[in-house]
Amino acid sequence: MSASPVHPSTLAPHELSFSSDSEIFHIVARGTLSGEHMATILASLAEYRDNHPNAPLFLLVDLQKATGIAPEARLAVANRAKQRPGVMFMAFSGGSLTVRTVVGLLVKAVGVASKTYRLSTIMASSESEARAWLDEHRRRYAAGQT
Repeated sequence: MSASPVHPSTLAPHELSFSSDSEIFHIVARGTLSGEHMATILASLAEYRDNHPNAPLFLLVDLQKATGIAPEARLAVANRAKQRPGVMFMAFSGGSLTVRTVVGLLVKAVGVASKTYRLSTIMASSESEARAWLDEHRRRYAAGQT
């Protein structure tokens, strides 16, 4: 994967990378995602959107070692979705039942809060399933089928 526009130390212990080949942002969450961590991730996504205004976002999120998402981080996601229209495909893999539940509720809240944001998600059973789902949606989007 190519380097992301974010300096890695600003996200430690989490990771964010971007593959220009697949156009997928890969987020690996470890521990709790704080408001500061989420702000850094959202700034990176916004930078990509600024440079590719008509491109959808494709995110692969590994929750295997995530322990939570701070309230400030959840609020930052909800606020960003209200501010910017767009299309996003997010595939999550791993994570405890608690983390998956919080993520699922956050995704639903974003969908309700934003009338201009189109969001498709999956809670995959593995990273390979998540990648396959993203690849399929990338192909369909490119063909104008989604």
